Amino acid sequence: MSTILKSIFIFVLVHLTFFVYGQAQIKEQTIVAYGIGQQDSIIRFRKTVNYDSLGRLINRQNYYYHHREKGVLVKEEKAFFNPQDQWLTEQIITYPLGKDPIYKKLRTKYLDYQANEKNSKHILRQLYDKYGELSKEDTLTYDKDSNLIAVCNYNYQGSTSLFCNYYTYKDNLQTRWTTYTKWTTINVKGMVVERQAKRRDFRYKYNKNKQLTRSFGRHYKKRFCQKIKYDKQHKILEDKSIVKHKARQVGTKDNPPQKKFYIHKEEKTLHYQNGLLVKEIQLVNKKETKKKEITYQDSLPKTITTSLNTIVVVEKIYTYNAQLILTQLTTNKYHKNGKIRYSIITHFNPKGNVIKEEQIIGQKTLSVLEIKYDKHGNPLVQSLSAKNNKNLEKTLYIYKYY
Repeated sequence: MSTILKSIFIFVLVHLTFFVYGQAQIKEQTIVAYGIGQQDSIIRFRKTVNYDSLGRLINRQNYYYHHREKGVLVKEEKAFFNPQDQWLTEQIITYPLGKDPIYKKLRTKYLDYQANEKNSKHILRQLYDKYGELSKEDTLTYDKDSNLIAVCNYNYQGSTSLFCNYYTYKDNLQTRWTTYTKWTTINVKGMVVERQAKRRDFRYKYNKNKQLTRSFGRHYKKRFCQKIKYDKQHKILEDKSIVKHKARQVGTKDNPPQKKFYIHKEEKTLHYQNGLLVKEIQLVNKKETKKKEITYQDSLPKTITTSLNTIVVVEKIYTYNAQLILTQLTTNKYHKNGKIRYSIITHFNPKGNVIKEEQIIGQKTLSVLEIKYDKHGNPLVQSLSAKNNKNLEKTLYIYKYY
């Protein structure tokens, strides 16, 4: 399979995870993926996940197999959540061919465990190496308003190091972000000593409407500044960020630079209309490196054009029906000469789920990805075929509902 085909298949497979939760509550989900050859099919992976009545992951077992050697296990992932002590334990076992298995374990202590990981809050995370020794550890601290105020990363590999981020709030608005690092080293006398340094110091300012208007500070040797403008209706107009740092001049022996250093400047400006992003421009030393332009149809994106060094590289075209429901997305990738390299046409059903995706080069359809769903809106079968209708990949989804 081509690299492009693989990237598309992986992208859609990951994209589909957002649609796993339909109207009915899933108790167990099993995903089995096959690679289909000329004579036989080879299982790619098998994933089984169990959820509680709140939609939270309770148990997970993933098995990944060799893409050529049938039935040869290459990696195993297991996870178990204990609701009594709020610990999630994950274990990864890798099976190198002809070598002993490699074990890794990750343990996470939750303060608030939710179905969506983004809404969860954990207070401790521990990573164990293949020898069963604790190698890395993260600790998180919250204030009485559940605001994250400290994240400390301990690294016990080699010389012990500590990396901490501290956050300050006022009226539940973040006002400062500082980063410190500590590490042990050996001085000239051969003694083990501790070192400490500040790596970051950012501050944030807000207007009377509690909207961020300015942020500034330093990260290592880089200076950062951000300014945000709003209109009279409190809608954002412009968001501009600037990063500056000293960079060494490059010259030759015959033509050495006049100055040893110069100020390297990176700018990123976001332009808005009616609160919608319409243009994003990135400059490096006043030279445009990237630009994104967006047009809208009834506040919905119509086209998104991305340029690198003033040359269009990606164009996305959105198509809606009379009810303004997205029906098709066309993604065109361009060569530097302005010709289309290939196109990806994605079709959606009325629920917003991907039902078909075609990759087209020139006038030929290189591959087709099709997805079928059950009555709850969850995927049942996903198949990837080549231009001659030859099946390449097939993924089956099996559910048990509450």
